[in-house]
Amino acid sequence: MRRFRICEERGSGIDKVVFEVELYQLPDRVRACYLHACLRCVTRQPMTNSSLREPFGITEKNASAASRLLNEAVAAGLIAVEDTTVGTRARTYLPYWATPRARPREIA
Repeated sequence: MRRFRICEERGSGIDKVVFEVELYQLPDRVRACYLHACLRCVTRQPMTNSSLREPFGITEKNASAASRLLNEAVAAGLIAVEDTTVGTRARTYLPYWATPRARPREIA
């Protein structure tokens, strides 16, 4: 398959899949939030409320909608607050697997 240029061994396929899922907000918003955290983590960029608003098309006036989504993802155990000592406006988030203490739970 490599000879026909159908696949490669760089491991970039999952990043492309995560990007497309995030772009089209599939399969649900909480999971898309988790995938956004994964994508930001592997590109070494912080996930914040404002970084989440862009792919979801949430305006700055409706930042509370992004906050609710982040809180749902934290409650589901899919993402975790990177530093709990900072205020809510300056929070950054990581996927659960990037933190030693967080464990995922099933999404209802």
